[in-house]
Amino acid sequence: MDRRRLIYLMACITFTLLLPKAAADQQAKAQDQTAACAISSLPDGLQKKLGAQFASWKIQELRDLSPSASVRWSSADYTGCPGIAVGEFREKRRQSQAVLLVPRDKPDSAYCFVIYSAGSESSAEEFTVVEKRDRAGAANFFLNASRLDELFDEQARRKAHMGAKDAVLLFDSGETEYEVDAYFWVETSYRNTPVDL
Repeated sequence: MDRRRLIYLMACITFTLLLPKAAADQQAKAQDQTAACAISSLPDGLQKKLGAQFASWKIQELRDLSPSASVRWSSADYTGCPGIAVGEFREKRRQSQAVLLVPRDKPDSAYCFVIYSAGSESSAEEFTVVEKRDRAGAANFFLNASRLDELFDEQARRKAHMGAKDAVLLFDSGETEYEVDAYFWVETSYRNTPVDL
């Protein structure tokens, strides 16, 4: 057997052996992301709030994203759920969950962005509807989290009175849009500003 045929045969064998593994890895990744977007992954208090106020809504999942948003999510190597971000959004050493909700029946028709902070010995439970839009294009949006000190220098953080550790990033990744807004707690409410990533 000449060298060219041997290389071709080895490539075919390698491809045949690796293809099922790649398909299995892709399926496992999809299952992990579906599990990450399950409402049961959220704190009990937040589950109750969402069940009471947003019963006909669901958490934005990877399969809900537009092609351009899906590419942006994947190319950034984000993990977890595109509709959930976790961090210290309200104050340091107090974990919060940001959730991007879309209507169950028509996921691209609207979205609602909420942030929840569980109660503690020194703080009451907090549930804030940060933003709600009732128009098509929700499939272009997803969430992630970032440390404030990676987005803003110390002077900007001090000037804006940013007291938490993290910000929620809301990505708008439509075909003609490329915008990221950082949402952060300032004194009595969440504020936002565009950031470059």
